[in-house]
Amino acid sequence: MAEKEKDQTIEELEEEVRRITGEINDKTSKIKDKLEKTSNVIDRKLYEEEVEKRKYLEKRVEELENKIEKLQQKLAAKTKKQTTHDEIIEKLKKKHKFAYNPERYPWMYTISEKDKNSWLEEWSNFLFDFAKEFTIHIVDVAYLSTQAPFSAFKENREKYLLEIMNYLAKNTQLAMWIDTKKHRLRIYWFSLDDWGDKLLDYMFLNGEEIATLRDIKDVGKDIAKGFDTLPSDDLKKIIKILEDRKKARWIDKQTVKFLHD
Repeated sequence: MAEKEKDQTIEELEEEVRRITGEINDKTSKIKDKLEKTSNVIDRKLYEEEVEKRKYLEKRVEELENKIEKLQQKLAAKTKKQTTHDEIIEKLKKKHKFAYNPERYPWMYTISEKDKNSWLEEWSNFLFDFAKEFTIHIVDVAYLSTQAPFSAFKENREKYLLEIMNYLAKNTQLAMWIDTKKHRLRIYWFSLDDWGDKLLDYMFLNGEEIATLRDIKDVGKDIAKGFDTLPSDDLKKIIKILEDRKKARWIDKQTVKFLHD
């Protein structure tokens, strides 16, 4: 089995390219010298060996340059993602001043029976905005426990999270439990009717009438932020809503015709 090539940084790859390029230049000089001296079969064979070595080195440089380009693209995407993540947190901080700041607002990181309802309301509002900004449709206790600012609940973390999630589910129409243990919450930062309107508008504006469920998922990012990550069951419910409104009908189990009249 071939030994796995170890990961290299962009700097290490660039250094290897420079080293091999130097070798290629050296080989080129040797080839020129040998070309002038190829008066017999032995010299010709040595010359051909040098040419093959140079071809190998040139191929290796090309591979390394491609690898550098991919690493640079990956780094750029990671930097962009981190920037977006930081921007979202700053946006949430401005709207919910207590979030990400347990030192200044310690009372928001423990439940007081006296102010419990207002505490739950503020945290449930934050949870809703958190899910919306980070484009999360389904949250669960295990995931939230690891995410700031929820991870700042030092005591009774699971209990606090369940109470916040339950408050959002019971007191608004923005969320519902999707498991019997009540640990996973579906958060609707757009209603299914709203998602249906966005889908219908997209199909109309693009002159599309027929699409499979896969087609719809593939263009989800163009329809609206978060549409591409909608749970599959929700997409079928959205089509059903449009069907009830006489705006769509199933052609088969996977294909839908949209009615723009």
